[in-house]
Amino acid sequence: MNGRQLIAKLERANAADGKLETVQQVVATILDRPLPMDLLSGRVVGHPLHPASVQVPLGCWVAACALDTFGSPTAKPAARLLIGLGVASAVPSVLTGLAEWVHTREAERRVGAVHAIVNGIGTACFTASWVRRRSTSRGGRAEALLGLAVVGIGGWLGGYLAYARGVGVSTTAFLPVPRDWVAVAHRADVTAGSCHGAEVNGVAVALAELPWDPSIIVAMESRCTHRGGPLHEGPIEGDCVRCPWHGSLFDLATGAARRGPASVGQLVYETRVVDGEIEIMGDDPGGLRAAAI
Repeated sequence: MNGRQLIAKLERANAADGKLETVQQVVATILDRPLPMDLLSGRVVGHPLHPASVQVPLGCWVAACALDTFGSPTAKPAARLLIGLGVASAVPSVLTGLAEWVHTREAERRVGAVHAIVNGIGTACFTASWVRRRSTSRGGRAEALLGLAVVGIGGWLGGYLAYARGVGVSTTAFLPVPRDWVAVAHRADVTAGSCHGAEVNGVAVALAELPWDPSIIVAMESRCTHRGGPLHEGPIEGDCVRCPWHGSLFDLATGAARRGPASVGQLVYETRVVDGEIEIMGDDPGGLRAAAI
């Protein structure tokens, strides 16, 4: 059985779904709140934090194993220090990972749970290595090498989640963008205090009046960048629209993510009204978006 077949079986192993849902509910009560989710989702930096945060412990552990293998005896204290730093920095990596996992379902939730368990085992190996190095000058190498192999498997699972399943990737990254003006709705369809849903080139669009200037119509992609929630079904709160699925807030005028779990903002179209028809046009230099048309 190769790796792809193993993951395929794992994705369909639904026996523990009830327990995983319970764990998610517990995690959500702690992390799925405005402040912690803003910090852990990566909203401030504009992309998910988890892939970046794992580089710190992984780098420390790889360097420690390299010192164990190729370094002189005087490098042993440095190797132990690096392992300790790796274990300590694994804590924020776990939290950022949980912030992404808490909003997954089905196959992604199952693979994500195994990803977390495997990395937990690897971290335990490095912790044991660090403890052994305190009591003996020659101990701890085997535990470190085992830990590195285990977190390598965990990293493979994490890479699959990100690149094959798109966990953490903007759900709008490949949507086509109209480069010319196109009519999407009647002006009378858009009323104060709520969003109106429309469609262009198969892409859902959310239309709304600016709360402080109803004469201005704004339009943004309706598919939430976080998990694809329909923003045109969400409420307008102040100068933002809230995703009805997970509560992300997006600025109506700029599309910027103002509150997580979304870390990437929404595309906002140029708009105009011609003969009572709302027309929109996109301005996105992304080559993948152009290729999707």
